[in-house]
Amino acid sequence: MAEKPVETIVRRERYNIAVLQALDKVTAETLRFEAEVGRPVRWKGLVFTVSACERSAPNEPIEDAIVYLTIDAQPRPQPGRPSPPPRGAFKGWMFASSPGLNPVQHASYDAWAISCRTNAPVKPVAAVAVRSPAVKAAPMASVKPAPVAPAAKPPAEPAPVPAAAVTP
Repeated sequence: MAEKPVETIVRRERYNIAVLQALDKVTAETLRFEAEVGRPVRWKGLVFTVSACERSAPNEPIEDAIVYLTIDAQPRPQPGRPSPPPRGAFKGWMFASSPGLNPVQHASYDAWAISCRTNAPVKPVAAVAVRSPAVKAAPMASVKPAPVAPAAKPPAEPAPVPAAAVTP
């Protein structure tokens, strides 16, 4: 019985900054800004919290940025009034190549993912060798996956938006 070839799975590279864009549908104001993973960013009545930001692996057919994002609608507190509780406007994965796939459900605002970037050097993507369960051969330690070229640095992004510009 002939052995099946070893498949190489390349994992997606994770980044720590998501580049997002938001639109105020009432004033037609747009803002492109960056949000660090795990740090909430407020823009007008929305609070953006990025949980993960990935770029597609080199072996995937479409180059894309994928962001797991939570957007809460929370008006600013008014003096002398209690703070209104946040309402969920969006929670899930956004794909930069398909912004209409999982849209934000809000009457006054729209938002979408643009890209992912990192403020640290990009590490090469690790390859993992996987055998089909039907194949009985040498242990995995003896399998040598093909060398993986270092991941290319992401394309240059616009200059970072100062925090003061994000929170009016």
